[in-house]
Amino acid sequence: MPDSDSLPKLGEDNLTNRTTWVYLLLVGFLTLYVGLLTNQRHERMDTDAWEHHRAVKVMTERLWPPEALGNPTYRADPPSIRYSPYSLALALGCRTTGLSPDVMMSVAGVFNTLLLGIGLVIFLGVFRCRSAATSVLLFMVLLYGRPTAYANSIALSDLPWHQVNPSAFAFGLTLLTWALYHQCLTRGRIVIASISCGLLAAIAILSHGMTGIFLVCGILALIIAAPRRTLGVELATFGAIVAIAFGLCCLWPWYDFLQAALSKPDAWFWYIDGVLKKIVFVWGLPTLALSIITIPMRKHPIIRFGHLCLLGTIVAAILAAILESALFMRLTFVGLTMVNLINGYAAAQTKLFDPRTWPGRLALIWKGERSPVVDVLMLLMIVYCSFFQLKTILREPHLARPFLAPLMGREDMQPMIWDTYQSVLSQVGSDDVVLADMRTMWPVPSFAGRIVAGLHLEFFITDEVERRTDVEIFSEARDLATIMTIVEKYDAQWILLDDRNRFWDTLHPLLPEEAEAARVRYLHLFDTELLRPASESSDDAENQESP
Repeated sequence: MPDSDSLPKLGEDNLTNRTTWVYLLLVGFLTLYVGLLTNQRHERMDTDAWEHHRAVKVMTERLWPPEALGNPTYRADPPSIRYSPYSLALALGCRTTGLSPDVMMSVAGVFNTLLLGIGLVIFLGVFRCRSAATSVLLFMVLLYGRPTAYANSIALSDLPWHQVNPSAFAFGLTLLTWALYHQCLTRGRIVIASISCGLLAAIAILSHGMTGIFLVCGILALIIAAPRRTLGVELATFGAIVAIAFGLCCLWPWYDFLQAALSKPDAWFWYIDGVLKKIVFVWGLPTLALSIITIPMRKHPIIRFGHLCLLGTIVAAILAAILESALFMRLTFVGLTMVNLINGYAAAQTKLFDPRTWPGRLALIWKGERSPVVDVLMLLMIVYCSFFQLKTILREPHLARPFLAPLMGREDMQPMIWDTYQSVLSQVGSDDVVLADMRTMWPVPSFAGRIVAGLHLEFFITDEVERRTDVEIFSEARDLATIMTIVEKYDAQWILLDDRNRFWDTLHPLLPEEAEAARVRYLHLFDTELLRPASESSDDAENQESP
């Protein structure tokens, strides 16, 4: 790391009142934006928030002993890696304040947005670049080739429903940990750096493994990007941080970290070649393209750090493709976010977002005294990317559409998922198993009961391939006997059908009307006990027809 002569201590970066207030307004806007829209996340069936919500719900209901919690998704004994420090903190908040897990997650979304804003400006202080914070944050939330709807995204159109996730918390924590590491090393506090950063790294890793690993890699990048004369001390400190983080993770009582770390999740599920291609050639292409502009600025420490992130991102993408590794695929995506550090810094140097500079800039361009290519390219790229995000925000019912539709005389198109599931599942017991197609089942455990298979795999459940296969068999069933075979296998008390999806036309005629226990909007709940007589009658009829 640079010594105190080359880089200032935290808080000593020169900031004008104007740049400070502009950044505060931007962070305030993003925080308010998330606070107003985050509750709309319920209008997405496939969001990660459902699995994190049910983990917080289980930990709120029963926190100790850990082995008694079971799995939040399945009626099974193995725990979940979602029982993380992040979930624990939210559960303790629920138990202390009396707020529901759902409300507490909304509070966490606002907190995580503030954490991002605070963490970023503090980290930029390491490189004496805090005055560039506004530009950097704008590039981080706007510069995506298309809206991603993918974990670890901090795209503007993803913030309201992503900021509730542990990945958002771990990312903000990553920025603060890097800044803390620099501060401690600058002051020669090696032991404090090792313990404090090791603890924060453990929290990040346990909360969201991919982001936690990125945190650790980032410390190494800091050492390389801004070398000190005491390189050996820094490497030793880095080793101590890794050792402490690993040790603390292994002590976590709510799930077996070592077993999770040594397990090999199914590549067929976690690694998706199409997603990797989108990360590099669609979502991240503007970031990669603009980073070329920063090459002449490579002597600045923050540019070196950003170029290391860029190099690591490219290497991770190559390894992901060769090894079909979900870990490297995810590191590729989060790495692109940090590459925007240098794009934002370059924009700040040219005062790209300062409207007062553009009349003079355009005058120079008109006179032919300045090439417009770089400035115009960066501005057009931001405008282009912002268009698609703004379009998503205005059109999607899980974002701003419900607020804007009445003003424009349009339908808000909300499926009312939360109210619908809460009502239709009101008679389902906490330990009951609900059977449905994969997508319809996904939100169920956030309200009542457990499911047969989920959209995402659980690390410690060993029969998930079989579970998913059985759900496919159920979804494509053409007779009641096939349905009852799956029902009996998983002791499912309920079947849930959505009359909007493609399975309705084939499954609904197989289920007798008298078995329908509840109907709310588009969801139909069937009691499997009432299916048994019809199934037995069908079997008897088949036996009588047999020669």
